[in-house]
Amino acid sequence: MKEIARIYDLGEAQVVVGYLRSRGFDVEIADYHTLSARPELAIGLGGFRIMAANQDAFMATKALEEKRPKPRFAPCPRCKSTKVRRRRAWGFPLAVTALFASLFPFAPATDSLRCATCGHSWKDEE
Repeated sequence: MKEIARIYDLGEAQVVVGYLRSRGFDVEIADYHTLSARPELAIGLGGFRIMAANQDAFMATKALEEKRPKPRFAPCPRCKSTKVRRRRAWGFPLAVTALFASLFPFAPATDSLRCATCGHSWKDEE
């Protein structure tokens, strides 16, 4: 058996194993009973290890890569980081901002993006 993934959430690990088994791969969760009985040990033991038969390991890894979510935005043009966020319009007057501070996450989005790594800003091309 060969390790193809590590997952720190029991429910997510069970979904991944179910998906791979439905595709016909021979997979199992290593240390399943230990970590399901004591989930707080998952970080210390390295999470739930998804193990596949040696002959299925490569194709099972490819099947998982097909289902990984695609990045929402293109990487930063300056540093190639994928930590990119859409900028918000904070054009509210200061008094209104102070009164409605809980509404910050709901500020309207703009068409500009900002890299969380280097701080570079650019316009979204979509």
